[in-house]
Amino acid sequence: MIALKTSGNTLDMIFDDLLRLRADNGTHIMPNEETEQSIILLGGSKVGKTTILGVLKDSLYCRSRSQYYILTTSPTYEKIGGLCVIDTPDIFDRQNRLSECRITKKGLIIKKQEIPFSNGVLPLFALVFSLENGINSSDITALLHFKKKFLCVSRKMMLILTHAEEKTESQRHMLLHESFDESRLANAKMRSFFERGVLFMGCIRYESMERCNRQALLSEHCEVLQMRAQLIERCQDNEKCMLPQEEALNVLVEFLHVHGYTKVKGIPLETIRLLASIVLKENVFVYGKKIYQQVLGGAMGSSFTLTLANIFMWKWQKELVRRQDMTCEYYGRYIDDVFMTWNKSENTLKQILENANTWHPNIKLEYKIGKSLPFLDILLSNINGTLSTSVYHKPAAEPYVVPFISDHPRHAFNNIVQTSLRRAIKYSSTFQLFNDESRYIKSTFLYNCYPSSFIHKTFRKFFSDYISSRSFLPFLDNEAQFIQMRIALSGQPSQQQSQVEMRIATLTTDNEHLIEESDKKQEFTIHDNKKPNEFQNKLIIHYTHEKRFSTHKRDLHRIFQEIFANTPIIETKLIVGNRNQKSTMKELIRKRPTQAILKNKAKANMMNKIEKNNF
Repeated sequence: MIALKTSGNTLDMIFDDLLRLRADNGTHIMPNEETEQSIILLGGSKVGKTTILGVLKDSLYCRSRSQYYILTTSPTYEKIGGLCVIDTPDIFDRQNRLSECRITKKGLIIKKQEIPFSNGVLPLFALVFSLENGINSSDITALLHFKKKFLCVSRKMMLILTHAEEKTESQRHMLLHESFDESRLANAKMRSFFERGVLFMGCIRYESMERCNRQALLSEHCEVLQMRAQLIERCQDNEKCMLPQEEALNVLVEFLHVHGYTKVKGIPLETIRLLASIVLKENVFVYGKKIYQQVLGGAMGSSFTLTLANIFMWKWQKELVRRQDMTCEYYGRYIDDVFMTWNKSENTLKQILENANTWHPNIKLEYKIGKSLPFLDILLSNINGTLSTSVYHKPAAEPYVVPFISDHPRHAFNNIVQTSLRRAIKYSSTFQLFNDESRYIKSTFLYNCYPSSFIHKTFRKFFSDYISSRSFLPFLDNEAQFIQMRIALSGQPSQQQSQVEMRIATLTTDNEHLIEESDKKQEFTIHDNKKPNEFQNKLIIHYTHEKRFSTHKRDLHRIFQEIFANTPIIETKLIVGNRNQKSTMKELIRKRPTQAILKNKAKANMMNKIEKNNF
């Protein structure tokens, strides 16, 4: 922090107010020393990397008015709590290229100086840009070159925009959307490159401090505290929402006990815990020539991990649910996304949510409060006390669906259009919102080369049960038809929901029987009850779909009829189906490691020695 020669008493009083604000704000946190993390600050000179370092040390940091900058000529390391901040020299040349910068498996090399990765662990990377003069054409060129060089570490990459202390949160987000909507950045999908997100940073301005502008200083410091807290949390959220394995297994057993289970499908809870432990802990992957075992969380894509995460959140959310029930407010959760209503003061709600962040070290809430908010793919708005819903489209999302020229079966395109319409009807709370969404759907499919005749035909077929057969227009005529159709579709569970409900009902029935007989020894008699074979007298043939095989099904049926006519085989039902082509991702990504890595080398060497001795 800088000492200033001004009226001492006034500045001291303001300084006391700033300290009081920091103490009362509750967001002046220091990086957790138990969570070791490194972040490398990248960018040109004079972009504010020193400012970031200063604010992380002390939120009251103030830049000097001096126009002289100390250029970073070699990497500097600064430890702040558990966060190691690494400042780097200018990575751009005069053409905004990164000719003297490259990344290797062992570290980052800038102008022949290496920044090693500690223990081979990939650190966080932050590209720093200044908002002082806006983002110009040369900055956009630099961003595009930067993406090419660092694409391999996008999952660890964030963007930090400095000199943002004078802008409100809404102004910052508006500037962000305008910048990423620029044609070159939008075409390069630049925003999705920064997988760790886009953050803002600023500091108290020298001018405000020099003039002893109390109001400006308090406002700027409040913004700085918020931005600083967001950066620290983003740097140390590696283990956020990760399941502690042993604790998750304990919660699983507790969940089953609370719901009255002593066995599930005849399996004791101790055995279920053991099986769950195997599924959760015995996960390995290969990187380079080493095999790594997962020690925190569960395997992504595993249905069991998803179920366990839901059960874990069931335990965590109990207090929030209790509070919402007491005030007759709504609380809903889908995995780790929560939506809740609130009719008291915003400060009270913030205190509750901040308190919830202390309930578990691995669960930290990032919340948004407002009268119009997205939840998953729904936009919910409070309009004068009336809840309005519509389909939510992310600002950075492109209007992309499977192109009509793609080599997919014809029914796939019908399903895509009908799914979009079904979602529009279920999510739109008014006829006007549905009409707006249907226009968006039509333009999206036209953009993806769907013929207008195909779109109209599919629309008409979808609405055929609800519009007059005499109507030649492929849309709903009035609000009454829309409400009728919305009620009908909202009451229909999806196929997945029906399957889940059936499994739950089956488990409940089996559990009631097991509880009654849990202490009794039973003798089981095996009955030879053979279930009817649903594939009997059926011949099923599958082939990979290609447009050039469009007559393949018809040809196979014709050949089958001609060859096996007047024979017993003709009674067999021929079913010809197709499977979709593998995507490029599935074709190019090799999930299974090479055989050489999977071999037990110690065992192989021992076997070779035994063979040599025997010889």
